[in-house]
Formats: sequence, C-alpha cells, structure tokens
Amino acid sequence: MNTKHDAQPRIPDASNHRHRHRQTPDREGLLRAPEVARYLGIGIRTVWKLRATGRLPSVGILGTTRFRAADVERLAREGVK
Repeated sequence: MNTKHDAQPRIPDASNHRHRHRQTPDREGLLRAPEVARYLGIGIRTVWKLRATGRLPSVGILGTTRFRAADVERLAREGVK
C-alpha cells in the first residue's frame, strides 16, 4: 500500500519559484544540496561525500554548487549506498 510518505519527493519546478533571480538554474534542471538530500532521502553531508567521491557530479554557478537533476535521478535509480 502506498502512502503519502512512501512516495519519492518530486524534483522542484522552477515555474513555482518565489524568487525570480533564482529561476535560471532551476529551469536548467539544477538543484541545491538540500533539495538533492530531500529527493534522495539522505543527509546533506552524504550529498557532499557523493560529490567528493565523484558519484554525483556538480556544477559551479557564481560561487554556488548545483547538481543536475538527471544525475540525481540516475543516482536514485542506481541506489545510494
């Protein structure tokens, strides 16, 4: 039986975003570390460890780090261990 808590969180949609200046990265399918952690059901420290080991590639944008939604979805399919 599927409950609300069993469903995997969806990747955020830029069209609903409150801050216009933050929409550009989201439109390109880029996520922040907390969003990745929520989506994968892991802690933020684990997100950074996955990045450090090369299992989760990242993109730098104006001094911030973003993760491609496609890479996050691939990692979700493979399973995070």
